Amino acid sequence: MGAALERLTAGDLEGAAGDLEEAFGAASGPTRTLVGRALADAWLGLRRHREAAELYETLLRESVRLPGPDGVAFVRANLAVAYYRLGRDDDARHEIGQALKLRPEHADALKTLGLIEQRAGRHLDAAEWFERALRIDPELPEARLALAERAEAQGEAALALDHYERLLAAYAGEKNKDFHRRWRNLFQPEETTTEGELRTPLRLTTP
Repeated sequence: MGAALERLTAGDLEGAAGDLEEAFGAASGPTRTLVGRALADAWLGLRRHREAAELYETLLRESVRLPGPDGVAFVRANLAVAYYRLGRDDDARHEIGQALKLRPEHADALKTLGLIEQRAGRHLDAAEWFERALRIDPELPEARLALAERAEAQGEAALALDHYERLLAAYAGEKNKDFHRRWRNLFQPEETTTEGELRTPLRLTTP
């Protein structure tokens, strides 16, 4: 478990997932729950959404071993993310509702609800959820990026710049984000390129 946590801290999700899978198979009791949560989170980060969802579901069936309502809310919120990535928006909404009953100010759950509304084309509702999530946790890149893109699309360059600059300040040391390019394109629109939907975890490269 210790080696897996070191790998997670270093950003080596693949290596951590391998260690955690081995540990999960041999674990029991509370240790199994802790390892299972870490493994499901690693799978979620690796976009192995189906496997992550199945493991989160297993952990919820064993909810007696989860550490209180916050632990259950955490698992339900992450399960909602997995469902959202699998296109199961109704299931994701259900899990978000359950997470918010336990922890009404769960920023990640509110952010995921915003993503669901955005995909459904309800952009005003999505923006409200993103803004609420950011009031709780200002460092939610998907929520802030969505608001930046919305502001840019509506011609609100100053607001878009503010959001992009906040992203740049928060992630200045990470080279795998394209926030700088998006920020720069507001000044140099001829360099703008068509980009696909940004998903968690963010993996776009800077040219």
